[in-house]
Amino acid sequence: MATDLYGHLASRLHIASCDAVSHLQTMTHAYDVLYSAFDAADFTGSRELRPTAAAALRPGGRLVFSTLAHHLTGSPAQPAS
Repeated sequence: MATDLYGHLASRLHIASCDAVSHLQTMTHAYDVLYSAFDAADFTGSRELRPTAAAALRPGGRLVFSTLAHHLTGSPAQPAS
């Protein structure tokens, strides 16, 4: 879906659909912005993702993510999720 919506920005945007931590650990360049929609921030352990993302960002870079508003059961998300 991201490729369909934003593929026209391919010269300035890299879309990766893979394990976030593994991908970031193997990259040889730094990112200005890392954006995650309903995936890495929700399903990857924060203790792995945050330091790996910080190391992959240029100084002043941003980690931007959206997260689940509610669990599948309808109950609100909890801080420990």
